[in-house]
Amino acid sequence: MAREVDANLEKLYGPIYIEGTCQAHANSLGIERRLEETENGTPLQGLLRWRASLAIQFAHRLLLRLIDMQNRQFGLDSEQAIGERFAVYNAIWSESQASANNAP
Repeated sequence: MAREVDANLEKLYGPIYIEGTCQAHANSLGIERRLEETENGTPLQGLLRWRASLAIQFAHRLLLRLIDMQNRQFGLDSEQAIGERFAVYNAIWSESQASANNAP
């Protein structure tokens, strides 16, 4: 279905679906991601900040794609405004990525 809507949406489907599902549901991959092996056993850790940030980034990207698809489908002539928001998206997440890479 994603391919029928937009080829780029199809490319986003896998990563966004997997990441979102692992964050929201107690499936084996989501649980395994939160296990941390230590000398005293394998405790379950909370959600890692970078994983939560990635889920939010994916949601933000998907929302912008949805707005863009609606604009194209209904001829709303909002290409410039949408382009500006994609530019801001890129700036925000590039800055966030740089901060995360410099964190202790």
